[in-house]
Amino acid sequence: MASRQDAKFKSYDGLTLRGWFYRAGENRPCIILTHGLAGLKEQYLPDFAERFQAAGYGALIYDNRNYGSSDGQPRNHTDPFLQHRDYSAAFDFVASLPDVDPTNIIFWGSSLSGGNATQAAAIDIRVRSVILQCPFVSSERVREELGNTLKNAFSDRASSIAGKEPTMIPVNPYSGKGSKGDKERAVLTDPDIHSYHAELDRRGIPHGLSITLQSLIAISGFEPGALIDRISPKPLLMIIGEMEKTIPIDLQLRTFEKAREPKQLHIVKGQGHFGLYHGEGFQENVQVQLDWLKRIL
Repeated sequence: MASRQDAKFKSYDGLTLRGWFYRAGENRPCIILTHGLAGLKEQYLPDFAERFQAAGYGALIYDNRNYGSSDGQPRNHTDPFLQHRDYSAAFDFVASLPDVDPTNIIFWGSSLSGGNATQAAAIDIRVRSVILQCPFVSSERVREELGNTLKNAFSDRASSIAGKEPTMIPVNPYSGKGSKGDKERAVLTDPDIHSYHAELDRRGIPHGLSITLQSLIAISGFEPGALIDRISPKPLLMIIGEMEKTIPIDLQLRTFEKAREPKQLHIVKGQGHFGLYHGEGFQENVQVQLDWLKRIL
């Protein structure tokens, strides 16, 4: 039976970030996990943490700043340049626990947090290794894909500077809520997200339905893949879905090629971006991660 305890720690700029710690015994390796764009810690991260715990690894999962149980304003605002620093704050926290071996702490990231984990691991020389799952590696095509929505974000800056409530945009157009115009502005349009949210509904887990429009400006300048070669000599595992449509798969593969050894790539056949979190895609995905951890630790 999985067990966990509430956890909280301070970010470098004084915010309280909150999550759950999964203890696996004294002086054990620990994996630090947080979610991607608009994701909450309740959304599938416990599934990974429980599997890690059962295999003898501690795990910390937490909500990103401005989301869920963590502090930060404005709510539902994403800034990867700040989020990636929070991995190091999480490192400081778990390294202080008697349950964790501070020489064997792993950064784990998925989707946008995969980019955060990439940048954090490239900078923080203390980390033992990194696991990247369908990672955001470049904003190279963000401006093209978002088009007028990104243009509107720059137009909206005056409102934000004036202290008005932030303009929000939907994360995906499939929630069944919002106007036609709102749905056309949605950030994630991959139909693979249908099953992701359907499974959340089945489990009674809340969705992350919107983000601030200003989030797009920060994301559009984020280039974590440019630093991936600096992760070496720390071992790197990257896992990608064969049917990936949310983050261009060619950019992910190009970034993996840039990474230096030791590294491993695994492609989950028949799965897209969101299929790696649940069902058969999750089972294959997490087993690859467990096998890799057993080999490197």
